[in-house]
Amino acid sequence: MPTLEVLRLFDDLRSGGQTLVIVTHDSRIAATADRLISMRDGVFLDETRLSGGTQGNLSAFAGLEG
Repeated sequence: MPTLEVLRLFDDLRSGGQTLVIVTHDSRIAATADRLISMRDGVFLDETRLSGGTQGNLSAFAGLEG
């Protein structure tokens, strides 16, 4: 399943009130979150709360619209 389709699925789930936990190395995908938790070698390093996360089209926000 291409990334764009997965992001659309995530957007639909989020719109429906679901909580998602996404593990990624892609900073574009991470930027769509409400909260980021950074890890290295299995150790939690940092937590960042983004200003409300994104609303609406996650794939456009991530620059993956095609």
